[in-house]
Amino acid sequence: MRWELVVLAAGVMAFLGLQHWRQRAAATDARRGVFEECLPLIEFAQIEQQGAHFPSLTGRYRGKRIRLDAIVDSASVRKLPSVWLQLNVVDPLPIEATLDLLVRPLNTEFFSPSAELPQRLETPLGWPEHAIIKASDAAAAKLLLPRMDSLVRGAFADLRCKELLVTPKGARLVYQLAQAERADYLVLRAMVFDQMRVPQELFARLMDQLVGLHNELRGEGPTIAAPPQIGVS
Repeated sequence: MRWELVVLAAGVMAFLGLQHWRQRAAATDARRGVFEECLPLIEFAQIEQQGAHFPSLTGRYRGKRIRLDAIVDSASVRKLPSVWLQLNVVDPLPIEATLDLLVRPLNTEFFSPSAELPQRLETPLGWPEHAIIKASDAAAAKLLLPRMDSLVRGAFADLRCKELLVTPKGARLVYQLAQAERADYLVLRAMVFDQMRVPQELFARLMDQLVGLHNELRGEGPTIAAPPQIGVS
């Protein structure tokens, strides 16, 4: 009888292990396609994926080197889990300071360098309410604010925009791509993001705005302004 229980337990464990492996493999395949709709717009696109995490995409867009990341955030106990889309232009900028604009901060934004930057700037009139601007060098960063004004007023009219970061290494825009369904999360603690895709129109709008700012800071031309889009959360 004892050996029968051992064999039964081993069988159950093997079955559960197989189910976990199958679910993980399915999640990996499903999440790999998150940037699929963006691929026709990106030159030399390369996708890298670690385990069942969302992948990263690198390539070129409008002549700029770019990187896309999708990050699951379940750190805050006061908000539903989210997926943040990070859009990066990774070509260097001729600026002397790092500047970060973070809206509606919760102090749980592990993806943001805001808390590590030592100096705080006053938020310009007309920029998002409940925003915090931090910089490595306040005097140098203040010179950047007028050149960022068009992008901030346009992009952050969409309430899903969360953060704008500019550094000597490039620029980044962070956008709330998805949020867990309240009922699924509160009852089942489920975060169903696996079939999520970045719409081509959304990618083009956000990346055009970021590339436009990058051009402005490099002195290559005016900011590419897209019509403001109002978000829902």
